[in-house]
Amino acid sequence: MRLVVDSSYSELESVINQALSFFESHTDNMDVLHKVMLLTSEAVTNGMKHGNKLDENKSVYVDFMCSDHSIEVWVEDEGDGFDREAIPALVNYDTAVDWPARLEREGPFLLRALADAPKRRVIDLGSGTGEHARWLADQGFTVVGIEGVRERWEVARLGAPAGVEHLLGDLGAVEAMVRGQFGAALCLGNTLPSLLGPESLSRMLIGLRRHLLPGSPFVVHLFNYDRLFARGERLLPPRFLSSGKGELVFLRLLELRDDGVVGITETVLDHLPSRRDSPIEVLHTRHLFQQGWRYQELLTVLDVARFNTVEAFGSFAGEPFEPMTSEELVLVAK
Repeated sequence: MRLVVDSSYSELESVINQALSFFESHTDNMDVLHKVMLLTSEAVTNGMKHGNKLDENKSVYVDFMCSDHSIEVWVEDEGDGFDREAIPALVNYDTAVDWPARLEREGPFLLRALADAPKRRVIDLGSGTGEHARWLADQGFTVVGIEGVRERWEVARLGAPAGVEHLLGDLGAVEAMVRGQFGAALCLGNTLPSLLGPESLSRMLIGLRRHLLPGSPFVVHLFNYDRLFARGERLLPPRFLSSGKGELVFLRLLELRDDGVVGITETVLDHLPSRRDSPIEVLHTRHLFQQGWRYQELLTVLDVARFNTVEAFGSFAGEPFEPMTSEELVLVAK
């Protein structure tokens, strides 16, 4: 069965209802149906949001197939896609981070937060190229990472030590993707804002909560959007990476919308001063949308997901969070 829908969230309910009707005629396993519906919702949302940029003139194509031994859902959008060879920053963006310095800065805080974890098994949401997962393994934890960008997932998987598993998929589908119980979860590096809207975030948090043992800490790290919106800040601090005789420059320009959505234009420049006629070349630029989650909004959805206690910090140094002055927001929810 094939569905063709516009890139509008209002179409999601119709997609899920038709998918449920189709698959109910092939199986009565409610656990399987629930997971297929969850994954279908996330995949279609991803096609609408990331592929078609919510352009209602572009369609999302959804194919449902079922046999005696398998259930398949194929989702295709009309986005531009990308040339992997032309976008080195998509794979290597994390190399613009000084990872030893970052882990040295974040590590003591994370170890304190995880000290009382009821089980040394961690979910790493938005695991990127696997640096946090490898560091956690060195501290004696087992880790399951979820990453939505295939190129980063491939790098993480190749470098995974024993006790670390990397899954490719949307973090919104965490409930269906992982198995068993965990003693902690991390969502670091401003990953959480990739979930647009309270329904999407609430669904992810509720699914995550079901896999966490009582008392398990959930550590969230993101930009302080209270400050960004209050000050109308448009540019995040640039990153620089040495590249031969020049350097790569990573820029992120913000569009702060009234509905709380943040448009982010990411641009990678090749800066080569010796190239006098054109010392700067644009290697890659793309536009994406994130949700500018503010502190009180996060408290509300965490409460809905039954995280009963939440501590807020202004950075990994552990100072109290100040909405108008802190550059970051770090939460530890249980």
